[in-house]
Amino acid sequence: MRYLILWLAIIASHSQAAEFQTAWRALFSERYPAAIAEAQALQTAGDVRGDFLLGYMHLFGKGLEQDAVKAEALFKNASAAGFNGATYRLGKMYREGHPGVPQNTQQALLLLQKAADKGGPNAQFQLAQMLEFGEGTQPDLERAVDYYQRAANQKHAYARWNLAYFHQLGRVVEQDNDRAAALYALALAEGAPKWLGVEINRRLEQLLQAPLTARGCEEAAPLFAQLEQLSLDTDRERYALCQKPFNN
Repeated sequence: MRYLILWLAIIASHSQAAEFQTAWRALFSERYPAAIAEAQALQTAGDVRGDFLLGYMHLFGKGLEQDAVKAEALFKNASAAGFNGATYRLGKMYREGHPGVPQNTQQALLLLQKAADKGGPNAQFQLAQMLEFGEGTQPDLERAVDYYQRAANQKHAYARWNLAYFHQLGRVVEQDNDRAAALYALALAEGAPKWLGVEINRRLEQLLQAPLTARGCEEAAPLFAQLEQLSLDTDRERYALCQKPFNN
């Protein structure tokens, strides 16, 4: 009897995993009624991944009313039951702040740390950013690079891009232009241009703060080239100012 119960539990687990994947595919193919039905079936079966799916839909207004408060409650339930994706999403919500869910960097840091240490690459990337820029904690570049590396090891495109940037500049890690070029190439091939543009422009703002320096412009040159490669808008004024040190 014990083995029969175990066998039935395994079968149920595989069935629920399949339902989750079916719901996820329905969600991203915009078949929202099907996604909601699958998510509710998971809830009925006591699988908190149903809560996660419904929370995601409420967070982004996909098939359900956009409601950050409802999303937070659903993510909290799934996170408390151990679903790491919900812990990550909850931490990211607190990092950003949403209507009815105020920003809470301390709580964001704790949740993202928890999700990152369980191996979530998105959480590792978010945590790396918080550690680098001192959100809710003192800046810690060594730990930031460690978590960028962990996420990059799992093929996270934007973590790879940021790790390349550190290698380009020789910050914390050894300067290695070949390593930087290889990581940049992987990131540009795999990442979405929109979000790569966010990363590139954020670094350009750091490098080209007034007063402009020849070194800052030199380090920014590959990033301007990447914006061109991705067919994204370049800050022409800053780009033109950066040409002057090299033309004189």
